[in-house]
Order: sequence, then C-alpha cells, then structure tokens
Amino acid sequence: MKRILSILLIFALLGAACERESEADNVVIFVKPSATTVNGGEKIYFDITSKTINQQLNRLTIESFDSINGEVLLYDEELSEKSISFRYVYDAPIVETPTLEVELTFTAWDNLGNKQWIRYNVEVVSAMEGLDELTGIALYSPTSNKEDAFSFRLMQRVKSREAEDGDVDIYVEADAAEENTLGRSWGSKTGVRFCKANNFNYAAASQLSIESVYNNSITSAKISDLEIEDIILVGNDRGALAAIRIVNIYDDEGSTFDRYDISMKSLRVSDNDDAGTNDTPPADEGVTEDEGEEGTNSSDAEESKE
Repeated sequence: MKRILSILLIFALLGAACERESEADNVVIFVKPSATTVNGGEKIYFDITSKTINQQLNRLTIESFDSINGEVLLYDEELSEKSISFRYVYDAPIVETPTLEVELTFTAWDNLGNKQWIRYNVEVVSAMEGLDELTGIALYSPTSNKEDAFSFRLMQRVKSREAEDGDVDIYVEADAAEENTLGRSWGSKTGVRFCKANNFNYAAASQLSIESVYNNSITSAKISDLEIEDIILVGNDRGALAAIRIVNIYDDEGSTFDRYDISMKSLRVSDNDDAGTNDTPPADEGVTEDEGEEGTNSSDAEESKE
C-alpha cells in the first residue's frame, strides 16, 4: 500500500512540474539592462521583450523595492498585443547613504492569467558622497622621456609618444621656445576639455559638485598659464571626469625632473594603483567598480510579489 501511495505521489509531483513548465512556456519575458550600477539622480534603461503563445499579453508591471522606500509600482500598463518590445528608462533616486540596493521586478501576464517575472538588483550610489583622492601623481615634461600624460581608461600615467592616442586624455605640452623649460599648458588627444575653477571646493568634491560646476563652465580644448594650487575640472562629451589640484610645479635646470605634482578626485576609478611614480609619494589605490548582478526570473506566482 505504501508503495502505491509513493507512486501516486511521484505522479502528482510530475504533474505539478509539468503544469509549471507549461505556464512558463505560455509567457516569456527578457530584460537587458544598460547597467546595474548607477549614480543617484541619473538614468539607466532596460530593453524589455515579452510574448505569449496564447491570444495576447494583457499586462506588464515594473516594481521596485528597497530598504528606504519599500515597494513602489513604477509601471503598470494594459496590453493587447501578442508580443511587445520597448525600452523602459529608470530614474535612480537621490540617496543620502553611500549606496542603496534596489530590486526591480518585471512581470508580464497573458489573457489567461499566466505570468512570468524577471528581477534585477540595481546598486544606486550617492552622488553627494565624497570622492576618494588619488595623490602623488607626477606628470613630467615631454622632453624628460618619462610619463607626461594621464589615461582615464587605465587610470594611470602614460608616455604620450608611446601610448595609443585613445589613452592620452591629458598631456603636458612642450614649451615652444625652450625644450628645457616646463610647458605651462595641458592638452588632450581624446577630446577632453578643461576649465580652471580655483573657487571650487576641492576638499569636499563630490560627483554632484564636480558635474554641476563643469556643466556650467566654459571649457576649452587646452588649459594654459598653469600655476601651483590651480583647480582644473576636466570632462568630455559624455560629461565631467575629474577635479585636479596642482600641488607643486618643478622646473629646474634641464628637463629630466621637470614635472607637475597633482592630486585628483575622479568620477572614473579603477583597481590600478600605478597612478603615481617612484619619484614622488605613491598614489592612493583606486576603487574597483562593482559589477552588477545578473537578473533572475521565475514564472511561479507564489514567489513573485503580488
């Protein structure tokens, strides 16, 4: 008798599994995020596609959940198509904590009540949080045969004559009249633009403050007449990149050790710790950017938020 009951239980479980598999096949949903880490107040987008084997999809919802705002219904649309494909733009909230984990759930229903959902965790980073500082960065004279340029992609110094142009974001320009004199101008081979902002509060620099001042300043393709304690904001066509403070300028006889000693608060950070040089104090280590988590999905109605 026990054996018969066991067999019946197995068949019942198999039947339930087949029913869930059938439900999953009735509705499918795919979501591709542009990013899973975003700064507060900025936007990312999600490309969404969904379809059903039945008559039509009849509803799509997007919900967010986090420890501060709780559960929020972001999007709720009635549908009448068999398949859909569109882009949803997500406005990240302004957060006061260093980071906030936001759970986004995308759910699609068809006309028979079948549904499937997929979930992504998005890390929202405070734009008002102070930035880490890279120190001890030495940009040498281009005639010194040392590193005279800086790459934001590599987050380290490079030699402008040897590096790919795409990695020469900032370089020291040679003095046109005297090769043993340190040039007082910086240029770029990547379209980086500069503005001098000596009233900028470098000590309290945050992403929000750098972006605000840079976006409201007149910028140029190079910066000249550089002096000690100048504050230089740099950016490109995608926005602000960093605030730079000139700590010291060395222009001695010859050009071997002529250089700018600078500190930098960058919106682009890396785990590469070679920003500095052995001739000056070592640079602080960069901060590694976290990679976002992959989405999870399910068609089980009990597991999804109602």
